[in-house]
Amino acid sequence: MTKTRLARLRAESGLTQMEVAAMTGLRQSKISDIECGRRSSAKIPLETAAKLAMAL
Repeated sequence: MTKTRLARLRAESGLTQMEVAAMTGLRQSKISDIECGRRSSAKIPLETAAKLAMAL
């Protein structure tokens, strides 16, 4: 399985999904869904994308 850009960036930053969740206020399950392709990164709200960008 190919890692998504979010998963690669998170791994390169040395962060776990739980740490990113704590930094962004998002649920870990939402981060997992985006990373695994169950939730399209093209369809996430801009506010969510901004939170993830700031964390990474």
